[in-house]
Amino acid sequence: MEGYLGGKPQLRGAVARLRGGHGHFLHMGPDGRLDGTWEEAGPGTLFNLIPVGLRVVAIQGARAGRYVAMNGAGVVYASVHFTPECRFKECVFENYHVLYASALYRQRRSGRAWYLGLDRHGRPMAGPRVRKDKAAAHFLPQLLEGEPQNILNLP
Repeated sequence: MEGYLGGKPQLRGAVARLRGGHGHFLHMGPDGRLDGTWEEAGPGTLFNLIPVGLRVVAIQGARAGRYVAMNGAGVVYASVHFTPECRFKECVFENYHVLYASALYRQRRSGRAWYLGLDRHGRPMAGPRVRKDKAAAHFLPQLLEGEPQNILNLP
């Protein structure tokens, strides 16, 4: 699962938009910059949720082709290649919200998970600062119907 073959992902998952708890949609720019946006229909808001294990997913920007990742300091970034830092545990929370916790990193002393999150301004938050009971960590995946090629206008 190392990146792309011929411009298409090796593994396909569900195509979805991820709406954060504060109302922003997770957005990946063409250069891989991650942030939140209010615009639902933008091409950077489409992500492939690729299953890579039991309740573990990789989140890949459909247009940029990069993977959402979290490093050892908790900083969220976009990785060109699939690495262990790109793996997130998917947990369903109250009211069908989904939490994405780093599968690799957590708090050393308490063992608390580091979550993917957007603050109220749409900026990615550092994993150690995101709590599972706060809106910053809650995402509602909006799955898109139909073939991924038709949705993304891929050849």
